[in-house]
Amino acid sequence: MAVGIVVFMPPCWVEHQALLYDIEQYLLDMGPETCEVLLERIDSYNVQCNGTLGILDCG
Repeated sequence: MAVGIVVFMPPCWVEHQALLYDIEQYLLDMGPETCEVLLERIDSYNVQCNGTLGILDCG
């Protein structure tokens, strides 16, 4: 008999954790393409989830 456990996490929490991980990865390589993608994701997250993540400087 197999038993499975399903845990439901709020979508905003999951996206927040994913963004934090991806920002940490970006800081290791500082790729400009990665930064632009992250900016779009951060902006979308802040709008959809009433987030307060700061905008990266892709300079």
